[in-house]
Amino acid sequence: MATMLGAGERYPFMLTIVEAQFLDFPANRPDLGCAMLIASCRRAGTDTTLVKGQTRIFRDVFVDNSEELWHLATELTPSDVLTPQLTEFCNKVGKKESAEFCRDLRRLYNTVCLEKAPRTFLNARKLHEFWTVFKGATDLYIHYFKHLKQKKLSVIDNCVQKIVDTKPLAVGFSLPNQLDVLTQAVINGVRRALDVPIVAGGSVTPFLEPANYPRIFKKLNIDYLVVGMGDRALPELLDAIASGKVPRHVNNLVYKSDNGITANRMTALDKLDALPFPDFSQFDLDLYLSPKRILPVQSARGCSWRKCAFCSHSTIYRDRYETVSVDRFVEMIRYLRERYDCRHFTINDEEIPPKRMHKISRALLRENVSDCTFRLYARLTGGYDNPVLMDDLKAAGVASVSWGLESGSQKILDSMNKGISLETARRILQISSKRVIANLCFLIFGFPGETRDEAEKSIAFLNENAAYIDCVLSANYVISSGSPVDRRPEKWGVVKKENGKFSVNRGMQTDEAAKFRNDFRANCDFGHLMTNRDRFGNFAPGIFTARMLSFLLAAHERLDLPVIEQRMSGGCLDEIYPLMLGEIQWETQGPVLRRLDASRTMVINKVYWKKRRKLSRVEAACFEAAGGSISMAEVMEILCRDAENTESADSRRRTGLAFFREMFQSRQCLGFGKPW
Repeated sequence: MATMLGAGERYPFMLTIVEAQFLDFPANRPDLGCAMLIASCRRAGTDTTLVKGQTRIFRDVFVDNSEELWHLATELTPSDVLTPQLTEFCNKVGKKESAEFCRDLRRLYNTVCLEKAPRTFLNARKLHEFWTVFKGATDLYIHYFKHLKQKKLSVIDNCVQKIVDTKPLAVGFSLPNQLDVLTQAVINGVRRALDVPIVAGGSVTPFLEPANYPRIFKKLNIDYLVVGMGDRALPELLDAIASGKVPRHVNNLVYKSDNGITANRMTALDKLDALPFPDFSQFDLDLYLSPKRILPVQSARGCSWRKCAFCSHSTIYRDRYETVSVDRFVEMIRYLRERYDCRHFTINDEEIPPKRMHKISRALLRENVSDCTFRLYARLTGGYDNPVLMDDLKAAGVASVSWGLESGSQKILDSMNKGISLETARRILQISSKRVIANLCFLIFGFPGETRDEAEKSIAFLNENAAYIDCVLSANYVISSGSPVDRRPEKWGVVKKENGKFSVNRGMQTDEAAKFRNDFRANCDFGHLMTNRDRFGNFAPGIFTARMLSFLLAAHERLDLPVIEQRMSGGCLDEIYPLMLGEIQWETQGPVLRRLDASRTMVINKVYWKKRRKLSRVEAACFEAAGGSISMAEVMEILCRDAENTESADSRRRTGLAFFREMFQSRQCLGFGKPW
């Protein structure tokens, strides 16, 4: 353990917080927990520096250390025991020379991370290729560390050096959702380079079993573990370290002591209005995988329901629900909007009750903070089926809601103790959809007791309500540590086994449920779930689906086809911002428009072109201009500007309008109410 100062000694404290480095999903916004810790520590007088996570790692892999990645992939031999995925990745890398591989990776990084034009950014082919390379690189690094026992890799050394360069007197690591070998390697590197206390924390910590604390401390090589929320625990710990005191008074803290590992009292966080606003000043806000800045916020901590049988999130909050006052929340949004020039927010509450969300919406409208868009999470519970409430949500900027549907079987919902009815859920989705609020629904397959017939009811519910659902996310059921099912498995007919596995006395076993879900996903590019209206059918497969589609739906007031036709007929071209999908190829006979299919664009359209379409010069000019940033009126001005005379201008305008109508009707062009 790092040495403490003597009694009475103090120094100006310098803390370095390390954002989670190796995530198993692409982040489209900064880490709210880190931002809150930075703000809390700075308020307490601690000089706090952030070492960035995924945004920095992306550049390391794709730009600064791509040559090392090529050598690592090509130097593995057939005798190395590799997974099929890693073998495929290495074979692909080996088909290119080093210079070509590095050049391609730099171009891919520029396209995905730096270029923010929506037509380019929403190319799922590039996004999928980018994430495939990053995942393959991560697996390769893990293989070298775990199996080949190689302890020297630039991607790790660079991270360690970034931390060392900050000259910290303590280092705090935000742990990802798993204790991965690469994070351990970074911590060990810091331990070798610096004789300072090392603190770990993160959302994974409340789910760690106290009996495993000694093993975790040894595995991670840390001195302190903040369990759950650290807004107050971390500043108090740093004060104790700076004063040379034993931190026995710091709640939510586990630490090394003379008696081994000591766990202090675990408490919930209250008086949230007293917390500072999150500090995002050190994050690379424009390098996250989103075409526009998105900031996460919270209006409450905990869940107001806290009864779902499958959920253990209330464990993080000690089974409490604490709220920020509505006035304080609106003040925070106003501050973040101006401080970081951001207009898009994700409200990271576990769920927001309808009455509270109504109060927040009215406060946003009253205080004139309605020029922002919000994505939130909610339960399909009574109250959200109030049309007046939904009108206020829409007016206040709520553009997307992720609903916890979980199942289309009322029997399973009751067993889950969701506290919702399918009839209420159906009404909410309809009311929300009519106000052009995007509906994203979560499903769980394989909850204990769910039969195949009951799982089929979930698909039937989606089919019946496809016109009102924009996106569906599904997951296989797993027993979450601390959930009601985990605490009382016999109530749900569950027999727990080792390593999180289990069997059930009734319904589909885990392998049957997994197969059902895989079939659902494979056959459900939503060909049979296509919407009855001009809505997105679904999304391209892959890790980016939920985050990217929800942003696309939420950010710029996507317009339904009837609204577009009404505005075009009324001459309101300045109220339509077109984003035309596809790509132009210039061939000998002139420009040709090629559609992008489901594997190449984030949006799957209901209607696909059977053939490529030859374009006139005027149509090609329309395509080039319709990138989402200017209105149709401005596109028409560009067309007419190059006309030789009035007759020519009128002809070009008619051609342009006819082309747009064709593109809108074939779903090859999307219309928005706001510019990108």
